Amino acid sequence: MRRKSPTISKNVNKDVVLLRTYNRSVSRIACQRLLQDAIPFSQSSKRIPFFLRQTYQAEEICEISINRNLYSKARKSIDKLDYKYQKRLLLNYL
Repeated sequence: MRRKSPTISKNVNKDVVLLRTYNRSVSRIACQRLLQDAIPFSQSSKRIPFFLRQTYQAEEICEISINRNLYSKARKSIDKLDYKYQKRLLLNYL
């Protein structure tokens, strides 16, 4: 008998950026919210070039990425945050 090779879902490694923020405390609150709703995510930080730091008034950008199948669930979770936190988030629209 011939053994079949395991098949991988077509949605593996299809992550999209959910949001970006320059504020560390807001990114921590957004991560806590996603964890409360049991939504898996990945968080990465990107350094801002030295000459652009004054424009952004920050040293790094925090990006939160999720699987594209969970985008609507994650957006509903982020929409539950207070307005003062939501206005500091740059949401990515699909």
